[in-house]
This record gives sequence, C-alpha cells and structure tokens, in this order.
Amino acid sequence: VSETVQWSKEQIVDVSEIDRLCTKVQEFLPPGLADESNQRSIIDFLSDDLCIEPDVTALIGSIESSTSRMADGLTTWVPRIRAESRVVRVVGTAGSGKTQLALNRLRAEDKLGVSTAYFCFNRPLADHISRIAPSRTCVETFHEFALRLSRECGYKVDFSQSNAFTDLERKLFEIIESYEQSRDFIIIDEMQDLRPEWVEAILRLLKPDGHALLLEDPEQNMYSDREQFDVDGEIEIRSPENFRSPRIIVDLINALKLTTVTVTSANPYVGRFAEPLVYTTEGNDVINKTSLAIQRCISMGFQPQQIAVITLKGRERSSILKEDSVGPWHLKRFTGWFDRDGSPIWKTGEIIADSVFRFKGQAAAAVILTEIDFPELSENFKRRLFVGLTRARVHWEWVVSERSYSLIKAMLAND
Repeated sequence: VSETVQWSKEQIVDVSEIDRLCTKVQEFLPPGLADESNQRSIIDFLSDDLCIEPDVTALIGSIESSTSRMADGLTTWVPRIRAESRVVRVVGTAGSGKTQLALNRLRAEDKLGVSTAYFCFNRPLADHISRIAPSRTCVETFHEFALRLSRECGYKVDFSQSNAFTDLERKLFEIIESYEQSRDFIIIDEMQDLRPEWVEAILRLLKPDGHALLLEDPEQNMYSDREQFDVDGEIEIRSPENFRSPRIIVDLINALKLTTVTVTSANPYVGRFAEPLVYTTEGNDVINKTSLAIQRCISMGFQPQQIAVITLKGRERSSILKEDSVGPWHLKRFTGWFDRDGSPIWKTGEIIADSVFRFKGQAAAAVILTEIDFPELSENFKRRLFVGLTRARVHWEWVVSERSYSLIKAMLAND
C-alpha cells in the first residue's frame, strides 16, 4: 500500500488487513473521554454514510443543459403556429425561454437569407444579443435605431440638452412615415419597457409580407410611465412556466406575492435557501455584507466570472456601483461613459456588477442581490425584487437592510 496525497500508509486499511479495522480505529482515536463528533464520524464511516457536496461546475453544466432542453417548448411550437396575423406576441414569465426563442428564430430566418432585426430598450441586453445573434442581424435599442435614422437624414442631436431624447423621438416619427420597409423579420424584446408609439415606429420597417415576434413580461415593467397596450392584428401566446430559476426561488417569489399571477416552477433543481445578510445604514456595512455574500459563493465553488452583483438601486444612487472593488474582488462595472463609437466603457474586474435595470434580460449562475432597501413592499420594489431573483440560474444571495428584512420576514411568517 502506497501513500496518497491526503493519507499516510498507516492510516489506510486495505482488504488484506480488514480483520484489524477495529484495532486501527482504536489506535487512531484520541485518548480521553469519547468525543461525540468523532463517534458520529466513525459510525458514518462504518455505515457507509457519506456526506457529498456537489461539484458546482458540474452542477451548473447539468442545470443549464436540462433547463435549456425543457425551455425549448416556446422554440418548438411557436414557429408552428399558422395564422393570418403577421404579428405574434409571446407573454412569458422570466425564465420561460423567450431569449432562446428569439435566438432560434433569428438563426432560422438568417439561414433563409432574409433580412432580420432585433430591438429592445435596454442597452446591455442589446450588447449581449449582438454578441450571440447572427452577424447579419441588425441589433439595436429603440434610441440607437432612432439616432441612426436621424443621422442618415442629416439631423444632429445635441445630447447636452435636457430634451435631446424627446427631440430624437419626434424626428424619428417624422422620418419613419416615408422610410423604406426593409425588414422581413423583426423581434421586439422586453416590449413592456417600450411605449406604443415606439413599437409602431419599429413595425413600420416590416415589408408587406414580413412578420414580427413580440416578447414581453408585464411583471418585469419597472418604469412607472409604461403601460400595457395592444398591437393591431396580433395573436397572443402566454407562458407562465419558469424553467431557469431553482424551485426555491420560485417558491419565494410566490410567497412574497411579487407577481400578480402565480409563477409555475418547471426546473427540477430545488436549490438552497439563502439566509439574508442584514446590513445597517451606518458606514460601509452594505459593502462589507456584499463582500461576505461573494465569499459565500466562492466557498460553494463558484468562480468569480460566474457571479453577478446586482443592486436594486439605480446606478446613480448605488453605493456598490461607485466602488472599484468589494473586499479582495475587483468589480467589472459600467463607468457611465461611452467611447467614440458609442460603446459603453467598463471598469475591468473579475466580478460583474450592475443595476437590476441594466441587467434585465440577462442571467448568471450565482447572483448577489444587494442594496435591497425599501420602506414598504410597493409594486415597483416587488418588480425589482422579482427581476433580480430570476437572474439566478443556480444560487442567489441577498443583502437586505434592517427595515426591509423586517417586512420580508413578516410576509414569510404570514405565508
């Protein structure tokens, strides 16, 4: 018997010495009175009772593979729908497979050689989709679209003026009336973030025989000036199943009544309940607790690049997003500036950090929700918390203020 990395030869009992097993155990037991933890370990060993911790990397791969297959439902049957309408609207909860559907349709249409375009409101989401969509697909936010058309017509926008975006929209509405119908297939994602006149302007790009796919979840509308609206001639499909989030997260969402309609969990992975890390408003306690949350994830086996720190506050009001690092970890965060090409400039770091507004439409294996602080669980904060929780594929941690913790604890106690 040779030595191993962990154990010396004297501590290994092979089959030829099995009759000396009990003697060996006695030899290695410490002297003195029986120690309960040692007794438990010996009984577990002799009973073949093992405590196994899953390998996080393997777990992530297994979960993502299985949930992607199950979330193929929208991808499979939405393209099979045959109707006179040129516009199909999918109202699906977070994690129902809307992004999967969007990418599948863009790739399928691109293979046919038709002209495709993808629009949304959120710049980080557009940047993310542009990296994984077919290269010939035009991927833009609504305001990037408006700016491009305005510049093509020689209109200069002065973004130093407070009414710059209003003027940009007004100019687009003038231009679009006579603009060429150039697209065979259009996707409008996260449509709950858009105004009806914006959607109407985008749909004017459709060729007479073109078609559009509209994707939305009204429960993720975090902007107070947005309202639901209908699109002429649309056919609507609803999907309440969440495939992405661990079941424990969906249970929490339903217990806190974060949505108006109960979310159905379709993920086989249960997940672990994360005890909130409660912070005070004094000093840097929220940053210290966020650092502790990161350490929890690291201790579980998550790599820094698999972790996202998401604040429930806007970028301007967040303390976290003003920091270059939290504990020993450098944060990869948006600086608020853009380069000459209009691309966002990011601070370099191992762990991505962003606001819940900007991270909407994306996900990470482990998500740390921080700066959860609200005087009451209003509809707006419910939606922020819902969006934040559903960004996690495997695990989440939450850093909660004392007053918010009291509200959450009371709601869970009553459920």
